[in-house]
Amino acid sequence: MNQQSKKPSARLPGSLRQASFSRCHGFTLVELMVALIVALVFLSLAIPSMGWFANNNRAAGLANDFTKAVTVARSESLKRGVPVSLCSSTDQATCAGSTDWSTGWIVFTDNSGTAGTLDDTDALIYIQDALKGNISFSTTVESVRYNATGALATASNITFSLTPKNCDNDQRRDITIRPQGYSTVAKASCS
Repeated sequence: MNQQSKKPSARLPGSLRQASFSRCHGFTLVELMVALIVALVFLSLAIPSMGWFANNNRAAGLANDFTKAVTVARSESLKRGVPVSLCSSTDQATCAGSTDWSTGWIVFTDNSGTAGTLDDTDALIYIQDALKGNISFSTTVESVRYNATGALATASNITFSLTPKNCDNDQRRDITIRPQGYSTVAKASCS
């Protein structure tokens, strides 16, 4: 057999070749504008929900940061066999004496001097800087003190409320420290 008869024809007649290429010119300006408008509509619908998602995750992350400090305080009191306290702090070196914990907090040994206050003989264990982004984080106490046994020095629950800016639905977090020393985090309504 002839070699040419085995190969498929690579050449198309001129009229077929022109017809197939004339359909592959890309988008027209009108088609491109319509596609951009549709994309912008979808984007405008997605952006508000992404803001809510980011706000919700921020609240959860900050609640985790605080429960980490609570866990550190409790474990250090057990490990060292001395009382350990947390307090709100504006300079991350002394206690602020405030119920507004959005300024930051510190964890320190609290076995001498004034209870709930970082004295010269106490050792600083953990520091948390001020919360950024206009976050409200408050409670009714200025400090939390753990006994050497890992239990709270008080016999009642201590609840902290963390409310992000532009709080929506259940983005607020309530962190409760139980008298036994452990903490729980729960979502709560913003209103």
